[in-house]
Amino acid sequence: MLPSVARILTLMPAKSDNHVSEAGLTRRTRKGFLWAFTGTGLQNVIQMVVLVVLARFVGAEEFGLINLALVIVSFSTLFASIGVGPAIIQRKEIQTVDLQVSFFISSMLGVVVAATLWLSSDLLADFFKMPQLAAVLGILALVFPLNGVSIVSEALLQRELKFRQLSLSQIVSYTAGYGIVGITLGVYGYGIWALLTAHLVQTAIRFTMLIAAQPPRFLREKTSGHVQAAKSLLKFGGGATIDSLSNYLAVQSDNLIIGRGLGAAALGLYGRAYQLAVLPATLLGQVLDKVLFSSMSKLQDDLQQLKASYIRSISYTSLLVAPISVICYLLASEIVAVVLGSGWTEVVIPFQILCIGMLFRTTYKISNSLVLARGYVYKRASRQVLYVLFVISGAVIGMRWGLSGAAYGVLIAISLHYFNMLYLCKTILSCTWRELGKAHLPALLGSAWMLIGLYAVTEAIRPLGWVSFVNLVVSGIFAIVWFAVVVLLFPKVMVHTSRTALRSKMQQVLGKVRRKRQA
Repeated sequence: MLPSVARILTLMPAKSDNHVSEAGLTRRTRKGFLWAFTGTGLQNVIQMVVLVVLARFVGAEEFGLINLALVIVSFSTLFASIGVGPAIIQRKEIQTVDLQVSFFISSMLGVVVAATLWLSSDLLADFFKMPQLAAVLGILALVFPLNGVSIVSEALLQRELKFRQLSLSQIVSYTAGYGIVGITLGVYGYGIWALLTAHLVQTAIRFTMLIAAQPPRFLREKTSGHVQAAKSLLKFGGGATIDSLSNYLAVQSDNLIIGRGLGAAALGLYGRAYQLAVLPATLLGQVLDKVLFSSMSKLQDDLQQLKASYIRSISYTSLLVAPISVICYLLASEIVAVVLGSGWTEVVIPFQILCIGMLFRTTYKISNSLVLARGYVYKRASRQVLYVLFVISGAVIGMRWGLSGAAYGVLIAISLHYFNMLYLCKTILSCTWRELGKAHLPALLGSAWMLIGLYAVTEAIRPLGWVSFVNLVVSGIFAIVWFAVVVLLFPKVMVHTSRTALRSKMQQVLGKVRRKRQA
């Protein structure tokens, strides 16, 4: 494997004098990243299959309704733990009393939030002018007690970089919930109830697997100092909750505004465009956010290592995502036709607009991880509040020009937030703009190269009248080859290695593949 590719997977700095402990952490981070990436990747594949099938059996209005319900449920989830999960992960040392207090807080709040949502479901349905929303929210309230009990188990697994167990729970629960139950009920015409039942099944299975992987044995021990532990946890957890709340509002407020202003059908279209456009952010961004937060928390006092890790993470992540955004933008019509079907052509333009922000949406999560790992939770929270204002302003103003205008407003908001977080990390790590600009250079070169080559190919093959799937396959193959060419032409710029070393490592990889086939 290429050294550069290995560092993409580890996203950790090179070894220093303290190589023994760092080597162990690097190995654990590599394994954690690979498992988290595999889990999220497989879920995205399954999610795409589910979307392809259900888009042909469930209408845009039903998708919009379930989207809005899940937005409200996810928003309520932020109050069901008060940030005890991040507090457990960020701490250098964790005591049994901390776990007991965290478990009690999250479990009790899970019941309280469930009851609150159930009692307020009619009011929310009236506010959004969607009568069916009340019944959906009443049923989805059942997920909160389960999530509250499993929060500490999940945090402990993430703290110890045990992403194998987390990924398995993620893959199995989603496959059973949406891949089996959701599709089956959708094909038989159950509409929104297919999506609702799928979510409940997914939650129940994931809860069971998390508790089995990390049982709350700490509850058996006798401890003292519960009040002091609670104050300490809530001090960090309160800031984490404000931060998560602000980030959630920033991510979801566009859905609320579009659903309220343009209706469920428009929200269904926007939701499908958004779901397609954020796949790279889901696949890479969420994985990086979880793994880097855990590993950076263990290195939080070593600014030199954190700086190297941050710059390398930004460089390689942007190198992967920027060309993908170009591919999705140029092949938007084919992607929508293949994934959603011919009846979703109105998704194409908002999808293209949101694709432009893929890089910002993915890489700002790296900045989030660094700031939180350093303990600057309230500084991050204040910038998340600004992010909320950016999104709300962009969506409200842009909505005057319809769905596309709202998408442009959201694009501007995510761009402003990215540079705001980049500036904060520059201050924390004492980076220079030259260093940060150099980290983005491979992405700029790769995306420009992809834009020139792929645009010429798409313009050449579309007049031939091939079906969208064939166009997509041919263009995708070309994109992979075309990107490999620029890496071979400019290896020092793109992957920071010489052409000779690149060829040598490629030969080693091919040799391993051949030996495995022969075996």
